[in-house]
Amino acid sequence: MAILKTSLVCCVLFTLITRPSLAAGFGHGIAFGAHYFHVLGEIDDSREFEEDGVGYNFSYRLCLSKIFSLDGVLQSYPSGYYQAEKVWSPEVYAVLGRTLYVGIGALAYRVTWSEPFRDEPGDERDWSDVTYALIGGVELPLILDVVTLDINARYVFSDWQEVEEFQEDTLTFGGRVRIYLTRR
Repeated sequence: MAILKTSLVCCVLFTLITRPSLAAGFGHGIAFGAHYFHVLGEIDDSREFEEDGVGYNFSYRLCLSKIFSLDGVLQSYPSGYYQAEKVWSPEVYAVLGRTLYVGIGALAYRVTWSEPFRDEPGDERDWSDVTYALIGGVELPLILDVVTLDINARYVFSDWQEVEEFQEDTLTFGGRVRIYLTRR
């Protein structure tokens, strides 16, 4: 039932977002992909959790110019990630570049905790604080300029001080196939 509700909300949001962009002549596209995470360093936390795995994502890109776009991403993580039953992460990025790109964004995690980690009975869902991410990647054309392969790396941090003190344990990698619905 939750998947049906999530799908319905995504379809409504997709329609609301794409309708004005088509009228304004902006390029836009959708993408489906996978996101690989692997903890390279040590994370200070009392919980045991999966140190690597694959999550899946859906994204929507609105191209506002030849080199500037906005990305909205809905990321899922596998069961067991951080000892949770389910983890979803809505993310938004401002992206500069076309074939080679960099971007900055914000995200939060929607967590459904497994039984031993709930604070109170019935308190199984929780939102994280907003965190930030730097993203960089390459988008290669597969079929003309309509279907592309997007390969990226993402660095997640919660405090701007962490950008200067790079911690490899929050560097993750992803890839997705993007289909542009209109020319970008």
